[in-house]
Amino acid sequence: MRFQATRENVLATCLALAERGYVAGTGGNVALRADDKHFAVTPSATDYYSMAAADICIVRLSDGKQVEGESSASVEAVCMRAFYWHGRSAERASTRTNPSQVHIRSSGGHSKY
Repeated sequence: MRFQATRENVLATCLALAERGYVAGTGGNVALRADDKHFAVTPSATDYYSMAAADICIVRLSDGKQVEGESSASVEAVCMRAFYWHGRSAERASTRTNPSQVHIRSSGGHSKY
């Protein structure tokens, strides 16, 4: 399995968000840039507490095709791909949560927004 550390980071982030009450059940998504050609994203309809690193999906940036992962990628992968692919190369991670309608973006402190 490629991108093990990236998958583990996504899983740890999911669990931290759930523990803090920012997400509940299957609500919300986490994505993390894996390299210049791929990003990792949470699977669709999977409770964070039942998720394993192998469930985290790897999606190719060039065409949006899921290339690894035990489950189907979140439907939000399309939006997250656009976020990474279209002129935002500095962006490394994104999170979308349902309960609080909070959208968090990380660019290592270099966001222009």
